[in-house]
Order: sequence, then structure tokens, then C-alpha cells
Amino acid sequence: MWKIRKNHQKIIQNETLLFDRFIDYSNNYGLVYPNNYKIGMSNLGLHFIYKLINSRGDANCERFFYEDSSTEVLSLESNRYLNEFEVILFSLTYELDYLNVIKLLKNANIEIFGNKRTQLFPILIGGGAALTINPSPLLKLFDFIFLGNADKKLNKIIDIINKKDYETKIELWNNLKGIPGLIPGEFISKTNYYKICNEKPEDPIYNSILTPNTELKNMFLIEIGRSCPHNCKFCSVSNIYGKYKIFDSEKIIAILNQYKNKIKKVGLLSSAVLEHKNIKDVLEFCIENNLTVNTSSLRLDLLNSEILNLLKEAGNKTLTIALESGDEKLRLKCGKSFSNDEIINKIQLAVNSGFHIFKFYIIIGLPGEGEEEIFNSIKFFKRLRSELGRVSLKLKLSINPFIPKPHTKWENKMFSDRKIIKKRFRMLYKELKKVGYSLKLGKLEESELQYLIANGNSEIIYPIINSINKPYSDIIQEVKSI
Repeated sequence: MWKIRKNHQKIIQNETLLFDRFIDYSNNYGLVYPNNYKIGMSNLGLHFIYKLINSRGDANCERFFYEDSSTEVLSLESNRYLNEFEVILFSLTYELDYLNVIKLLKNANIEIFGNKRTQLFPILIGGGAALTINPSPLLKLFDFIFLGNADKKLNKIIDIINKKDYETKIELWNNLKGIPGLIPGEFISKTNYYKICNEKPEDPIYNSILTPNTELKNMFLIEIGRSCPHNCKFCSVSNIYGKYKIFDSEKIIAILNQYKNKIKKVGLLSSAVLEHKNIKDVLEFCIENNLTVNTSSLRLDLLNSEILNLLKEAGNKTLTIALESGDEKLRLKCGKSFSNDEIINKIQLAVNSGFHIFKFYIIIGLPGEGEEEIFNSIKFFKRLRSELGRVSLKLKLSINPFIPKPHTKWENKMFSDRKIIKKRFRMLYKELKKVGYSLKLGKLEESELQYLIANGNSEIIYPIINSINKPYSDIIQEVKSI
């Protein structure tokens, strides 16, 4: 345990808190991100919850993360055990984190199934993108699950919990059940009707803590838009978060101005960065104040010389674009309307603006994809490299299998056979490696397990628990057997 405590102390010492804490230990909340610290602290939802609870003055919130090597589940702030906290909030971004929730509860000596937790505390509440897409697999575990945007509802939930005018979780549910987006665990009340809360905040959310110990080292993350104006057939974002909202550029700039002396790097987060009508103003502010800017992947058809020059001047070195496919018809079917010619013209424009590193997101196993579409993709990417000339470039293809998920237009499609996916990747790899591309394929067993969890019902939890410490391949077989 001393190693964990020492590591926690080191992490805390390296953090910079960006808000004033007003805490009260009469109401203690454990905030769990069931993945490692590096990933968890890159999640803005975690930052938002942590700041909100620790700014109220009537509660205390401490963080927990999942580390593979640790069987002790201790808070980062005080090294208290997870089972000592009255309320435990879980934020889940990825389906595979469902497995980590089970492991954390086991290691913390907390009963996994809600109907077997006979005492009032702890109260377990889940939320996040993965649960919004499909809460069913954890309905037997959590007491309550929040679906959608909790920004405007979390304070009310905490107000009701902190009153402690209830003796059972069913009584607590009677107090909570009018809150949009909140649903009960199966043992409290079974329901087949889930309503997602699409209400969005007025102001953008941003880092509450800076830390060098993340993938985005000491980067100040700020949300510039919520949801997405597009409705690509494979993507759930616009359906689970509702109508696209652009946050006021004056508010974004005011926040950046408030912290500009404490930060050097800014991450502009949105599913649709360039769709922000005043993105130029934000970029210009960052340039004027010597703030390096990184962005989420960009919509290619909105790139122009002015935007590219601003991105380059703001310190962008890599241009990341989600093409989905090198086959034009398949890309159009996905919801991306730009042609192969347009892609080549835009990439050439980016090269002329000084970009030399490009990362393209590609999906294989899409509905309607066969070997002909793979050959067309090979042909396109070879043409792209040829038309860009002899200039020195780094061209990266990040390739992942298509994962059908609820709340998408392709939710009823199937996950492709892993052998077919591997074959198509080898086809791409063999031909495109020759002309200078680097290609990386996502882990197929992880992707298939994501698919099964994202589309599973509440019974899926039993085979997962029974095989929780086995390899993914074994868990997949257990889940398929039910």
C-alpha cells in the first residue's frame, strides 16, 4: 500500500488546481474513472464533476482510477478506501471500462449486484457516453444511471442526496425520479423506456486541474461545441447529445484569458471544431497570447487557406482527418460528402500551408464494403501520395473495424468476421506501406467485445463476471454463449 500512497502523493504534487475548493466532509463522494489516470484526467466530464462537487461547500469529492497492477482501491486525495464513501459516481467513456467497474468493486469489497447491497450506502451512480449509448449491461450493478448531459442536473441530484431524508434507495428514487435523464437500477424499478437528457450548459466546460501525467501533458482542454451538426450513419454523437450547440466565442476567449498565464497549450474539443462560426477568433487569440493549439479531428470540406495558416501558426504540427474510407461511394454512404478530388486538393492546400504530418481515420468492415472497395481505397491513397509530389511527408492511417452501436443509423448491422477484417487490413498494408504510409489496426478482440457490450442486455453481465479475469477472447465466447 505504501507504494500506492507514495505514487498518489507524487501525482498530487504535480497537479495545478484551477479553482478554489470549499469542501465539507459530512457528504463524501467518490468519483471513479474506471481506467488509468492518464486517460481519466483527459476527460472533461471528470473535471466538471470534480469541480462542481468540491465548489459547493457541502460535500467532498475524491478521485479513483483503475490501475491494472493495483488491488487496493484508494482515493488519490486522501488514500481512503472506496467503500468508505457514501456516494460513488462512475464516469464511463468506453465499453471495455464496464469490465474495470466490476474489478474495482471486487477489489474494494463492494457487493457487485445492487439487489444484494442491503444497506443504504454506498449509493452507486453511473454516467458517461458509454452508458448513454447502452446502460443495460450495468443495470443490475448501479443504483441509478444518468443518460446524456448531466451539466444542469447534477447539482439537483446532489441536493436531494445530501438531504438524507430517505431510509431506502427506493425512497431516494421517489425523490429523484422527476429528473430527466436519470433511470433506476433494475432492482429498484424495471423500465424499458429510457429518455436521454439533451439539455446543454450555457457555458463551455474546461479543465479544473492541470497535470503533466496525461497523454495531453499540461494541456488546458476546453469544449467549444457540444454534439454534432452531421449525422454520419456509424456515429451516435448527434443522437445521444441532441442538437449541435456552439459555445459563445467570447466566453471561450474570456476563460482562456483568465488562465493564459498558467497555461501554454490549449486543446479545443468538439465533434465539429471547424463548424464553430468564430473559430478564427479563438485561434487568433491563442496566437496573440503564445498559446499552442491542438484540436480534435477536423472536417476536411471546411478547411481553407486561412484556417490552415491559423492552425499552423498556432502550433499545430499534425492534421487529423476522419475520412472513413478511400472509396468515394462508401464514404458518401457513411455521411461524408466530399469527393476524392476534393480530399487531394485540400491536402495539397495543407502541404502548401506547411503541414507535413497527416493522420487519417479509416474504418474497415463498413456495410456494403467488399474487396472492390478496399482496392479502390488502395488506388486512392496511392494517387494521393503521388499527386503530393516528392515532398517529405508522414502519412498515417489509423484503421479500426466498424462497430455497430445503438443510436446510429447502422445500429442493426453486424460486426464483421475478424478474419475478413485482418485480410482487408493486410491488403491495405501490403500496398500502401510501399508508398510511404504507416498503418495501424485497432485490436480486433477489443473491438468485438465493445460491439457485444454496446448491444448487450442486462443478462450479459453474468458471463462477463464469470470470465472477468480471462483473456478477451474467452470473454467473447462466454458472452456469445448466452
